[in-house]
Amino acid sequence: MIRVDVWLPDPAGALSAGAFGAGALIRIERADLDLTPPFDLGAYAEVHTIPIVATALQYQWWDPDGIATSSYRWRISDSGDTSSSPYAEPFAGTNPAGSLLPRSYATLDRVLTLFETRPNVSRQVRLAQALGTATDELIAECNGRDYFRHPASGTADWSPAPWDIDGDVLHVHDGIAALDELTIDGAAVTAYALRGSGPREALSAGDNEPPFHIELTTLGERFPADPSRIVLTGARGWPVIHDALAEAAAARARQLVYGDVSYSGSVPGPDEFNDSMGTRSAYASERWPQVFYRFREREKHRFTACLFANVAGSR
Repeated sequence: MIRVDVWLPDPAGALSAGAFGAGALIRIERADLDLTPPFDLGAYAEVHTIPIVATALQYQWWDPDGIATSSYRWRISDSGDTSSSPYAEPFAGTNPAGSLLPRSYATLDRVLTLFETRPNVSRQVRLAQALGTATDELIAECNGRDYFRHPASGTADWSPAPWDIDGDVLHVHDGIAALDELTIDGAAVTAYALRGSGPREALSAGDNEPPFHIELTTLGERFPADPSRIVLTGARGWPVIHDALAEAAAARARQLVYGDVSYSGSVPGPDEFNDSMGTRSAYASERWPQVFYRFREREKHRFTACLFANVAGSR
């Protein structure tokens, strides 16, 4: 199911007698990719019509047969489809999971607890959207690294990068959210230990941090230098979002919607946003929540011990 959004800047004009008249319709067409080579986009066919309302500038329809690769276009016609406008530019629909449930480090409930008076429903929707924006900002500030579980559910197979093989230690700095099996040349390996931030450091207890290293425990055993011979089955990332990131996302979402930590919207952004009168305009604060800075600083030094890790030869 894919959400299709149509913006019509002058609906009353479309309904006028000199245009398409009463009963004018928005006609939505969809085209899908062929499932066989060369995977060309198929022909467009009409899949839905929406009556135009004189006061409605935005129209939304959920396509039950739409998929991620579907392409849409629309036009306006009179009620009998005897007169028609040119087609709008083709566009992709919106994945409803991303629209209704934007990926976020924090829950909406966590943000709402920051307010003494609960915001109204429309403002809550705005806060939920801002949570997705805030999370994307935090990921960008971490150079594109996120702290979600990959895959989100279930398991997947992967092999390490060549530079992550370090003698009897395997570096998995994205984190090991789950490890069902470790194989070398197709044979299951069971004599290993999961380690913490350092290659031979014990796991941190009670803070929901994942393991970041795998150490072989059989004396003299080494990981092969060829990464394709090593296969891990499980999930990478963090099984639970760190509390500091959840707090940072919640605080940042509040800043985005209300302009500053006092909710008034009066704390400005950078000086270049001053208006023509020399006074500062209200923008979302450029000051990141302090809890995020502290988290990021800790993460910068998390793998310091790996700079001096074992460099013994691999088999």
